[in-house]
Amino acid sequence: MIRLPFRRISLSSLSLDATPCARAPARTLSTRVAIIGAGFSGLSMGIELKKRGVEDFTIFESEAKLGGTWFKNTYPGVACDTPAPVYSLESTQYPWKSQRPQGSEIRAYLEWTAEQYGIRDKIRLNTDLDRACWDAERMKWDTKFRGKEGPMAKQATESEDFDMLVSCVGQLNVPKKPNLPGLPDFQGPCFHTAEWDHSVKIQGLRVGMIGAGPSAIQAAEPLSRMVGNLTMFQRSVPYIVREQYRDFSEQEIKEYEADPSELEAMRKEQYDAAEEMYPAFYVGEDQLKWQNKLIHQMKEGLPSRLHQKCIPEYPFGIKRLGLSPAVGENSCLYYEALKRPNVSVQRSEIQRIEPNGVRLSDGSFHELDVLVLATGFQSTDFLNTVEITGSHGKTLQEAWEGVPQAFYGMAVPKFPNFYMIYGPGTNLGQNTVLVNIESSSRYIAQCAEMLQTGKAKALEIRDKAFLDYLKEYRSLIEKTTWSVEGVSNWYKSGKDGIVVNQSPWSVTEYRRRTTKLNPSDYIISDDVNLLILLHTCMCIYIYMYMYLYLYILYVHIYIYNMCKDMTILHISKNIIYIAYVCI
Repeated sequence: MIRLPFRRISLSSLSLDATPCARAPARTLSTRVAIIGAGFSGLSMGIELKKRGVEDFTIFESEAKLGGTWFKNTYPGVACDTPAPVYSLESTQYPWKSQRPQGSEIRAYLEWTAEQYGIRDKIRLNTDLDRACWDAERMKWDTKFRGKEGPMAKQATESEDFDMLVSCVGQLNVPKKPNLPGLPDFQGPCFHTAEWDHSVKIQGLRVGMIGAGPSAIQAAEPLSRMVGNLTMFQRSVPYIVREQYRDFSEQEIKEYEADPSELEAMRKEQYDAAEEMYPAFYVGEDQLKWQNKLIHQMKEGLPSRLHQKCIPEYPFGIKRLGLSPAVGENSCLYYEALKRPNVSVQRSEIQRIEPNGVRLSDGSFHELDVLVLATGFQSTDFLNTVEITGSHGKTLQEAWEGVPQAFYGMAVPKFPNFYMIYGPGTNLGQNTVLVNIESSSRYIAQCAEMLQTGKAKALEIRDKAFLDYLKEYRSLIEKTTWSVEGVSNWYKSGKDGIVVNQSPWSVTEYRRRTTKLNPSDYIISDDVNLLILLHTCMCIYIYMYMYLYLYILYVHIYIYNMCKDMTILHISKNIIYIAYVCI
């Protein structure tokens, strides 16, 4: 008899825990995350990762300093039209000097935020992502970075592996330069507002500015006071919202620092006021009310000689709104610039850029010393300067086929552990985009936490979840003002005019939808491996079963042909059957 080594256990040795079914703590792994871009999105992502206990991340920044678009844009008058403090991260309390912070103050705020959260040493400056490829066997992103000259930069292209890749380059990062005949032949200084050449002394010169977007609206007033003549070339003109901003006194700043609740109350008031405008971006009654309201305000604020040139003829909400600080009861800074005798607005189409000026389709010619391109950004060409290859061997651009789209702007099928912040379908018309940025950051941080705790090796958005999202997104976005046909805007893809930038949801609704990660929306790598294993085992079992059956049948026939004796045949048959059953 075999004796099993049982040992006596006394009741006193048993632990009578009140929670006998408590789970063992999840294992913690080291999850490496690469964040591309050190602007608002990149810093927000870093902050949320730290909150979730994911410390092994690097923020790669192409420029010599952090700040993203706020580091690149230094043109005269650059500022944020979304008022502070709502234009700041929710978790930070900053002593803003004004409700309309200038670009330099926003850059200082971003530097301060990096210091406050201890992520400055996580930033690698002067480094570009060259390409990234998903390695399915190792479930990692194989990345190649290209360093630039300068401190904290690597001089040569090098490979690094990361478990997760997060793009935080946003939508407004690559300047868009118009394809105008003769533009390269212009003999004077010519530059984009996002690449302002401060070595050019424009005082007293004849300056032309092409474009009518926010950069042009902001730059117009300071330029009108600096230059000899300012000629603004605008194919279409924007709806202007006169915004009431004010500077904070030193006493107020001290009070806000002592009691941040006052600042929070102001933030909530600004947020709620902005959300009230959301319905106006759907075609209908609210849109018409805002259209009539703004046209009335513009007629009051502009002299009659400028009505035809400066008041839009298209419906409200199709193009991006222009905001300008209010001046007096009816005017604003932008109107004050347009009223100056040295400023003119030209609506005729540009026929050709000549060495010393601009010729228009109406036959007029405007001599210039300097040409400024306030022509916006390549907003619909998401990540077109980087080659990112997914699990199916296709690049992101190949997968999109000219129409960028992602699950709530973040995840794309066949691109495991790859996410975007401020991606397709997340831009706004009515409120601060920073709330959407933070909502995305928190959601993606939950995905990183799943890798960190060993609950998954890779997460890939399921086709069904993605298509269900896309169906709802398309049905809603088609009802918005941005989708109205016949008028161009920077929200539509160049391929077929589909809106790809804008969110059809309010900021509040987007935050609600992205608050909690739903794992069932994703293919989790462990599930994939288990299915593959089960499928392989089943195939092997069926193959062996059929092979053994055919082999036994062959033996049975062989014995019958050899002996022709029914008694021996029956005996062999029974032996073979027993052997088969045992196998």
